[in-house]
Amino acid sequence: MLTVYIDFQSAASYLALAPTLALSKRLHTTVNWQPFVSWERELPEDRVGDTVTARHQQVRMRARRRVFQRYAKVQGLGLTFRDDPGSADLALGVLALHPELGDTFVGKAFAAYWQHDANLNDLDDVKSLLPVGAPTIDEAAARSALDLAQSAAEAQGVVDTPAYVIDGQVFVGREHLPWIEELLTDG
Repeated sequence: MLTVYIDFQSAASYLALAPTLALSKRLHTTVNWQPFVSWERELPEDRVGDTVTARHQQVRMRARRRVFQRYAKVQGLGLTFRDDPGSADLALGVLALHPELGDTFVGKAFAAYWQHDANLNDLDDVKSLLPVGAPTIDEAAARSALDLAQSAAEAQGVVDTPAYVIDGQVFVGREHLPWIEELLTDG
């Protein structure tokens, strides 16, 4: 089993979805998707008199977004950044409570956020991602489960998403997938 920490609001996590699923298919293993609340910043506005540091942050954030959009285009994905990223805590909490929802829920949640502008902190939007017969969402329990999962992830050394955990080692970023595959096939 491959454990992967994700955040539905993270473009890096979204872009790691297809390559991670492809890896799990090649290795005939399942992915243990785990929630992690990462920090997606809003794009700072240009203002007259900004400090060099503020201008540098703006340039880096724009460049980072362009890189993500290029990778999304290569994968044939829509990737639209929001002015206000909002919160995906409820959907992440549902994942924490019900990891058995797995690949299907994760794929639907990413598509809903990045392609359909869904609010993954809204009960109705999150319910729409669940399969028929899925457990009822208990919002308080989901948020509590997310808090516990976040603490556990941080204790393991997870600092950002996507994060892959193999034998206690944390690898942040999809660029590690070739190495991860090597570790999993040799181990």
